[in-house]
Amino acid sequence: MQIVAEGAYLPSIASAINLDGNGDGGQVKIRVSRTDVAFLLQLAQHATERTFRLIVEIDEPDSR
Repeated sequence: MQIVAEGAYLPSIASAINLDGNGDGGQVKIRVSRTDVAFLLQLAQHATERTFRLIVEIDEPDSR
């Protein structure tokens, strides 16, 4: 299964990326546009407490 959000980004907040105390894991916060809210619902439905692969494609600066 593939779930795609076209306008996702890391917010510019200090807690966007949190490493665990031992540095052996962490959490990432992402923001999505209003048009990609379905992405969040699908992610919650299908990936909560499951392992999944995360692939990030960085857009060119002027395309956002």
